[in-house]
Amino acid sequence: MRHLQLAHVVLASCSLIAALAAQCASPPQWSALLTSTEAVDALVPDGSGGFFAGGTFTTIGGTAASRIARWNGSTWSALGSGLSGGVTAVNALLRTSSGTLIAAGTFTTAGGVAASHIARWNGSSWSALGSGVQSPGGMLVRQNGQLVVGGQFAGLTSFVASWNGSSWQPVGNFVWIVPNGFAEFGNGELLAA
Repeated sequence: MRHLQLAHVVLASCSLIAALAAQCASPPQWSALLTSTEAVDALVPDGSGGFFAGGTFTTIGGTAASRIARWNGSTWSALGSGLSGGVTAVNALLRTSSGTLIAAGTFTTAGGVAASHIARWNGSSWSALGSGVQSPGGMLVRQNGQLVVGGQFAGLTSFVASWNGSSWQPVGNFVWIVPNGFAEFGNGELLAA
């Protein structure tokens, strides 16, 4: 799996006239937020101008954080005691409309709690999502608020399931491969990649 070198774009300031004419004096510039040894595999906005980052790191920007952290625009902070895991400890992050963070990857504990490859952060603590998932893939929160995840689920033959708040339910009979991405059309039709 390729790791991302985390950086952000610092847009050059342009006057209103120049912006309207699409003539900026200098192009956007990238600046690094991390060192080259801090591997980040997943990012998601936090809803307040910052973002969550997940990967294989145990420190990020000089802050101790076990494989998951939050950037508030100026500093990094850990999310509890973080997640266990190896090479792909966190390979997907998703934030629900209620602000809950969902993390998926090869981890088996989240905040010291047993969590089989998927867990949620409510802002103060981690919890497992039922019996979890093997081979986690892509995730999506549908327009109706339903969390959909690709993977292999105990007791299910479908490789796509939704979380109903207490257990995993199959979404159709998707049995070809574990999908790594989802999209939803305006009419509610689900696309798996």
